[in-house]
Amino acid sequence: MFSERVLFQPEYKILRKGFEEQLPKEKIMNIFENQNEIQQQQISPNELIHELAKNRNTRSKEPDECNFYESADDLPDPKELSPEQKNLMIFDDFLLQKQNKCEAYYVHGRHSNCDCLYLSQNYFKLPCQTI
Repeated sequence: MFSERVLFQPEYKILRKGFEEQLPKEKIMNIFENQNEIQQQQISPNELIHELAKNRNTRSKEPDECNFYESADDLPDPKELSPEQKNLMIFDDFLLQKQNKCEAYYVHGRHSNCDCLYLSQNYFKLPCQTI
């Protein structure tokens, strides 16, 4: 889960574009690991992703799914996730939103094979019993 306040950040743009173009996770990670070299070549990460995706050999045979949500209202219920798949939910800069959806993932997510990460500047106001 990525809030709308963070989706404009370059890292999330790279992730979104990479998954949209069905690049394997390893190729997306290489872009992050080689950002200095990419900047020296004066090519944007999005252009690089687009060029890599043109080559069918660099596309993922079975693409991973990555969803971006702009608000807690858009989040699916954790019970709707497939327990046969590995799921990862990232809550980034979500502190000012209602925490009940996050709490549901921390309490019930394990039943759906879902791990959760909560990224925030401040953790003192979070419901510590659940998150």
